[in-house]
Amino acid sequence: MEESATESYYESSEAITYLHEGATPELFIEAWIAQNLDLYGGGLILVVGTVGNIMSIILLRRPRMKTTTTSLYLVALAFTDLSQVVVGQATRHFVRSITGIDPPIYDTWYCKIWYYLIRVFNSYSNWVLAGVTVERCIAILIPLKAKSLITRKSAKLFLSSALLAVFVYYSHSVVSYLTGPTPNGIACKANLENGFVSQVRPWSDWVLEALLPGIIILACNVIIIQRLLKARAERAQTLTCTSDSKDQMQSLVVMLVSISVAYLVLTTPMHVNFVIAASFPGGYMFIERSDAIKRLIWSVSLFLHYTNHSINFFLYVLTGREFRLELKALLGLRQAEKQKGDSNATSVTAVKDDAA
Repeated sequence: MEESATESYYESSEAITYLHEGATPELFIEAWIAQNLDLYGGGLILVVGTVGNIMSIILLRRPRMKTTTTSLYLVALAFTDLSQVVVGQATRHFVRSITGIDPPIYDTWYCKIWYYLIRVFNSYSNWVLAGVTVERCIAILIPLKAKSLITRKSAKLFLSSALLAVFVYYSHSVVSYLTGPTPNGIACKANLENGFVSQVRPWSDWVLEALLPGIIILACNVIIIQRLLKARAERAQTLTCTSDSKDQMQSLVVMLVSISVAYLVLTTPMHVNFVIAASFPGGYMFIERSDAIKRLIWSVSLFLHYTNHSINFFLYVLTGREFRLELKALLGLRQAEKQKGDSNATSVTAVKDDAA
């Protein structure tokens, strides 16, 4: 295994065309779609991801939201996703799609630092999501002990330890990446002449960045969903009403399950590519249609990968009752609704008085 799917994308030079003697490259429809997806999709991701993650941070830091341990995880997730989108798109991918220039190829340290930050942000985002999923799993499985196990102190300890761990682990980027010539031109690429980089690192990166957090997230969500369905069936049989606190808890769990499912669905194509292929042809002009198809597959995979870091705010709004209420309060809509309700109540009272 030479490289991960994500890395293979990063290490390709967009200015490359594959020329064969006597053949003329052309822009196949698949490559044209890839080109537009890189440009317009990348721009959309940059705008939506930046605005959405900033809004998440603002809402999660409001007084009613910031007291929970879950908010600590979700704020960390929003900061990390924001950093991933800005560094990934604004300092490389979107710039490259507009100008045709790949900034990291002009400076080795730019290449090393860019990879270091991208790998840290991506891995930390995965582990933060795994951490908050485990927290909710504990709350559902052992509710009597959850209060002592789930504390702000334990959440801060996990978040800081995970961040330190990924910072230290990905320091290998200093020797793992460099700029240099390839058969397709100058590229910011992995230093495959180093035995650790070519043989050990791809596997260790994949296990620590994707496989372990993915298994944890999947397993915990299966448990959570089973418990939710069981609880719903029991309530239906007993015809009992749930308290507001239980409704809020279930709303929170549904919200967390939604972002976990989105993570698994949107990142899987990149991980599948990691297994199937280690590289793809750069540029958009090709001799063979098969190369254009490969190019489109990589563009779609990368778009989905960055979508995962951009849509959590919208998932919170769609599935989280408390989050929606807080958004309405921030926008002044709750106060307007309350005033309207008070006005309607006053009108009803006046009608009753007149009737009397």
